[in-house]
Amino acid sequence: MIGNARASRQTLLETACSVLTFYPDNAKPQTPSVAIVAGCQVFIYRNLRPYNKFMLPSIDIHVRVMLVLLSLWCLLHMRTRLCVVD
Repeated sequence: MIGNARASRQTLLETACSVLTFYPDNAKPQTPSVAIVAGCQVFIYRNLRPYNKFMLPSIDIHVRVMLVLLSLWCLLHMRTRLCVVD
């Protein structure tokens, strides 16, 4: 494959929220891997093929953290300083 043409298409069950490239080892030549986070899953791809999949455990968010995140969301999406949630 030469250039930036699509080599393959992989379907994710959830929307990807993060993508990261990294070198998993010090072997020569170094081949980068791609990590894609979708929901609570982390998919690792090497040489454009699925290599590994991790499931992250869900954790409860503290109420204060949730209120801070909700306030930030309101500021960014509602464009107001006050957001009332029932």
